[in-house]
Amino acid sequence: MKLMKSICTASVVLTAAWSRADLMVSQSFSGGPIPFGSPSGESFTGHFTAAGSGDQVLGLSVDLNISGGYNGVLYSYLVAPGGTKVTLMDQPGYSYGVNDFGAMGAGMNIRLQDGTTDHGSIQNETSDAVLSGTYNAASPVSAFNGSSANGDWTLYFATKGGAEGTDPASLVSWNLNITVVPEPVTTALGIFAGVIGLVQVAKWKFRTAKNS
Repeated sequence: MKLMKSICTASVVLTAAWSRADLMVSQSFSGGPIPFGSPSGESFTGHFTAAGSGDQVLGLSVDLNISGGYNGVLYSYLVAPGGTKVTLMDQPGYSYGVNDFGAMGAGMNIRLQDGTTDHGSIQNETSDAVLSGTYNAASPVSAFNGSSANGDWTLYFATKGGAEGTDPASLVSWNLNITVVPEPVTTALGIFAGVIGLVQVAKWKFRTAKNS
């Protein structure tokens, strides 16, 4: 009876935990000028606090609102609180040999993630218009999975080359959308593993007593 009660309790805890396991939290941050023709670039730090204490990343996307500049010379990466680094774009349309000019537009209001079928990879974009919609990042953002959601996220931008006279770009704002795995999930899994262990011990004791 006590064993069954423990199993039922663990089931309730697990149900409550998993009901929170697919939770999207978002937070916006301000930007600033992106120096033109500067490989050293500029970094923008956002202190993410929208997740719960101990929540880990299950999935992530980044919204970028950029005005002006020349899209085909932009290079950007994102760094998680724990130090994991992912390249978001690297001279879209140019660096991967799509054409000799890259994405020729000025400015973008886009989302970068994994697995989108909207526009495909940002690296393949050659449009001369302001970019919009959803793209796959240059490298998989799934590399952030397991990172702490809360903390300082650093977005880095630089420009690689470009035509003289091009106006510098400016990061108007950026947004992190993070699907988290709340800490209670880990706790609940530990409880469940303990209960399973009790079940196995009880079975062993029953078989031992029966064969005695």
